[in-house]
This record gives sequence, C-alpha cells and structure tokens, in this order.
Amino acid sequence: KTLVSINLGISTAQSGEKTLIIESDLRRPRIHKALNLDPEHGIEDVLRGDLSVEEARCTTPIENLYILPCPNPPDHPAELLHSSDFRNLINSAEQSYDRVILDSPPTTSVSDALIMSRCVDGVIILTRFEKTDRNALAHTIDQFEAIDAPVIGYIANEVDSNISGYGYYYDYS
Repeated sequence: KTLVSINLGISTAQSGEKTLIIESDLRRPRIHKALNLDPEHGIEDVLRGDLSVEEARCTTPIENLYILPCPNPPDHPAELLHSSDFRNLINSAEQSYDRVILDSPPTTSVSDALIMSRCVDGVIILTRFEKTDRNALAHTIDQFEAIDAPVIGYIANEVDSNISGYGYYYDYS
C-alpha cells in the first residue's frame, strides 16, 4: 500500500499537480524510509501545533511531490486521527496542494482508515491479487459502506503478469 501511495503521488506530481503524501500510517510509517528521507519533523509536530504543514514537509527529487512524514510513531495514533487537529491538517493541506494522498494502515488490523475516511474526498481500497481473503475484503467494504465513506475504486496489487489474460497485447489485424 505504501508503494501504491508513492506511485500515485509520483503520477499526480508528474502530471503537474502539486501533491502532498501524508504518512498517516502512524503505527508503521514507511513512506519516508522508502524514499530515503531522514526527517526531523513530521505530522505529529503539525498536529501539536508546533509547525505548519509547509514547515514539517519534506521535498523529494520529484518536482511537485512533497511528503508530510511520520518520523516516529506516536503513542496514541487513533486519538490523533480522531482529533479536530487532524481534520484541520487535512483542510489546510487541501488549500495548498492540488492533490493530498493519505497512506493509511490496513483496515483489517485497526480502524484508522475508517476514521480517516471521514476527512477525505475518496477512498481507494487496495487488495493483493489472489492473496486477500474474500471475506476480509467483503468486511472492509461493508465497514466503509456502513459509514458512507466515499469509496471511489479498488486496486488489485501484485498481479502476476504471466497469468494468461493479464498482459499487454496488441492485435494489428
């Protein structure tokens, strides 16, 4: 899911949209590590009111792509995500960026993604092709539907391109 968030961020940034990825998996933050960033500040500083998003964000080598990292997992992540400060952070980011992407924890382990879904314009559910349990996926969909979350799509990740019917092909006949 982290790589999907990063790739989505890269794609939107390369299309000219000023993009911010918020490392909102506060339990196991990985975006800053995947991008080889060593941030001093991050999302918790913004939520405490010590820094603005602009002061806490990291730049990346990709034009128009910025990261609001989580350098250290906080003690009470769900409380931070439930706070009005988190909603204010999202509102502030939406004013300064064309696209804001949240990388959340998996819905099967904690409710953080459900909490965050109330603050966003759209949710994308990520599955691992032929690995995600159908019942777990159905339960996740039911959870988002129960709170009227704006689910806008699904991504099947880790699709084996060698499987018949899943490759690119051209018919020039």
